[in-house]
Amino acid sequence: MITSTVAILFAVGYLLATVWLCRGFRLTARDLCLGGIVCAMTLVLATIRIPLPTGSNITCGSWIPLMLLALLYDYRLSMLSGWVCGILAVSYTHLRAHETSLH
Repeated sequence: MITSTVAILFAVGYLLATVWLCRGFRLTARDLCLGGIVCAMTLVLATIRIPLPTGSNITCGSWIPLMLLALLYDYRLSMLSGWVCGILAVSYTHLRAHETSLH
């Protein structure tokens, strides 16, 4: 119970920090395209996993596109794209969990 409360408080705090940092940020068509491409690259790299002998996995640098976007273009766009990628990753994981439980 305490762990979920801490996770919720952290997520809300991070969302508020993102909203505060991105105030006044205007999205152009170029920003939307770059954010979408980076989000797609991040999600594709997150699905490529290298298994370890302990049974866990390492993703193939799924954070690299978001970091490059932040370094080369704009950190605010990278933060917004990170939120979109996180929401899509959670929904995809949830969808895959239900798909595998049906078979």
